Amino acid sequence: MAGLDAGYIAKQLADFKSGARKNISMEPFAQMLNDTQVKDVAAYYASLPMPERAAASGADPELLAHGERLALTGDWDRYVVSCVACHGPGSGGVGSVFPSLAGQHPEYLQTQLLAYRDGTRSNDPQDLMGAIARRMTDRDIDAVSAWLGAQPAPVRK
Repeated sequence: MAGLDAGYIAKQLADFKSGARKNISMEPFAQMLNDTQVKDVAAYYASLPMPERAAASGADPELLAHGERLALTGDWDRYVVSCVACHGPGSGGVGSVFPSLAGQHPEYLQTQLLAYRDGTRSNDPQDLMGAIARRMTDRDIDAVSAWLGAQPAPVRK
């Protein structure tokens, strides 16, 4: 959560609290927070620098190249929209709706894409991520998660 937009973090906490987003670890934590505390927690985590990620050592170069293609240009034959189309240059995030993807843990990104694909996560606007994830193969998800996770986190000013 460190370095993500405060509005995005607050929305996710509110969604955990309301049950709109499911996570066995986060739901009880979010339930304990009142509205002011949600804003305070969101502001705190947003103020922290995003952790630096190590390069994807040992990752299959072909898989990383596939992930880079999907993240930067997508696959229009299958209507898999590029990450940068919504999440901005370098997938660094755009406001409170489209969080930074660059530098996130690859396993987290993979888990979220799978959750969007199988419908266990559906708190995105207009099912944008769900629609894209349902068009992605396991290889696509592995590739884009690995590539994005190896990218530098955006520098917030």
